[in-house]
Amino acid sequence: MHFFVVEIDMPFRSFWAEPAELNRRLIQLPPFRILVAGPAMVMLFFVISGYSISLGLIRQRGKHAAGLDFYNKLSSSAFRRMFRVYIPLAIAGFIYHIFWYLDAFLWDVLGENGCPDARPFSHLWPHVQCYGSWLLDHLDIIRLPRSEGLMGQGWTIPYEFQGSLAVYLALCGLANIRHELRLVCLSMIALFCLAYGHAYLFAFFAGVILAEGRLPAGPRLPVWSLHRINHQHAWIRDVLFTCTLTGGIYLLCIPYRKHEGFSPEYRMLKYIASPRWDDQAVTLYCWQAIGATMLVSALGDSQRIRHLLTLQPFRFLGCVSFSLYLIHQLLINTVRGRVLDLVCWVLSGAKYQQVRFGGPEWVFRVAWTTAFTAVTAMVLAASVCMNALVDDKPIAWARRIEEWARVTE
Repeated sequence: MHFFVVEIDMPFRSFWAEPAELNRRLIQLPPFRILVAGPAMVMLFFVISGYSISLGLIRQRGKHAAGLDFYNKLSSSAFRRMFRVYIPLAIAGFIYHIFWYLDAFLWDVLGENGCPDARPFSHLWPHVQCYGSWLLDHLDIIRLPRSEGLMGQGWTIPYEFQGSLAVYLALCGLANIRHELRLVCLSMIALFCLAYGHAYLFAFFAGVILAEGRLPAGPRLPVWSLHRINHQHAWIRDVLFTCTLTGGIYLLCIPYRKHEGFSPEYRMLKYIASPRWDDQAVTLYCWQAIGATMLVSALGDSQRIRHLLTLQPFRFLGCVSFSLYLIHQLLINTVRGRVLDLVCWVLSGAKYQQVRFGGPEWVFRVAWTTAFTAVTAMVLAASVCMNALVDDKPIAWARRIEEWARVTE
C-alpha cells in the first residue's frame, strides 16, 4: 500500500466517491480492496501476535503439574519481549538515519517530524539527538505517541509491546482459573477494550481467546469452535465458516478515510457503534479489529487454508515479514522516485512529474510497472539480508541478556 499511497489515490477512495469517472473501479470494492488495505493489516497482525505469543504459554500451562515451568516460561517471555521488539527497531532506525544523513531521501521527512536541524551532511550531534529522541518516544507505551520520524511504520511498535505485556499479565492472572471461566474473563476484557475504543488491545485479547479455543486446557473444545460440529451437520459448519470469512474480509476492506464518513456500502456500521467511539478513526479501527478477528478465526478453522499457508512462498514471507515491515519504506522513499524519473526520461525525455500531469499515459504506466517491479525485488532482497540482522540475532541477544540477569539458585 505504501508504494502507491499519495501518488495514486484511487484505490483508497470509496467506490461511490465523486467524480464517477475517476472511481467505480473493481479494486475499490471488497474483497479486492483487501489488496490495498494497509491500515487494516495492522489489526490483523495484532490479532496474530496475540495468538502467537500466547500459544506456547497455553500449551505449557496445559501440561500436568506445570505450574513452576509455566511461570518460568511466562517470566522469560515477558522479559525478552522488549529486546525482541525494540532491538530490531533501533537497528532499522539507525539505518534509516544513515540514509538520511547521506541525503538519499527524496523529500524533507525530518523537517516535517520535528528535527529541522538534522540536515544531510551536517553536524552529527543533531542527528544523534533526533535519533535518540525518536527511540525514546517509541519506548513510551503509556501515551503511545505518534512521532514517526523517518520510519512512518514505527508507530506500531509501542502498541505491540503494550499489547504483549497486557497478554502476559492476563495469562498470569488467569492461570489457575477454570478453562470455561477463563474464556469468560478474557471475553469480558476484550469486549471492554472494544467498547471503549481500545481497538489494539481488543485485537491482542481476541488473539488470546482464539488460542485458548484452539488449545483448551481441558479435554473439550469450546462451544463456539467449528470443529465441534459433527459430519452430519457439516453444512452448518460450512455456512458459519463462509459467513465468518466474508464478514472479516468485508470489515477489513473499509475505505481508509479517517476524517470522512462511511461510504454507502458501510453506512450501516455507524448505527451499531459504541457511544465511546468518539471519532471516525476510532470507529474505523474498532471495526477493522473485529474484521481481523473474524478472518483469523475463519482461517484457523479451515484445514485447506492452513495447508495452503504452509507452502514455501508463504513460509518465506512469514520468515521475513518483520524485516520487510521495517525496511520497505526506506527503499520506497529512496528508490521509487528515482526509478520513475529514470524510466520517464528514457521513454519521453521528461521527468516523472511532467509525465504525471500531462505526459503520455503509456509512459506513466510503464514507469509505475517498472518501479514497482524493481522496488519489490529490492525490498525482498533487503528483507532477506535484514532478517539475520534484525530478527535472528536479537533473539539470541535477548536470551544472553536473560541468562546474565537471571537469579542464580
